[in-house]
Amino acid sequence: MALQKTITNAKGQVTEYHRIDKVTQVYMADQPWIDINIASYASEDYRTEEKEGSTDKVLDTMFFSLPFGTTEDFIRATLYSRLKAEITEFADATDC
Repeated sequence: MALQKTITNAKGQVTEYHRIDKVTQVYMADQPWIDINIASYASEDYRTEEKEGSTDKVLDTMFFSLPFGTTEDFIRATLYSRLKAEITEFADATDC
C-alpha cells in the first residue's frame, strides 16, 4: 500500500509514489505521538525496481508526527488514511 500524488520538493524533485518507511511511537510529556517517515519515489516503477534488488530509488523523504490514540493507530491502512485526512501534503492523494 502507498499513496499516489505529485509532489515537488524544495529542490525541484518531482515524486509521485509515497510509502511509509518507518513508524515510531514517541512519548513526550503526557502527549504520545507517532512519528512517520515517508519514502518518496518518482513513480511506482522505481519502488518495484527497488524491491527487485535495484539500488536505492528513493528521491526524497518526509517526516510527520501524528497524535497517538490506540494500537489501532499502528495499522498501516489507518496510518495512510490519517495521512490523507490530517496532513495537507496528502489531502487529495489516492491509495495505490
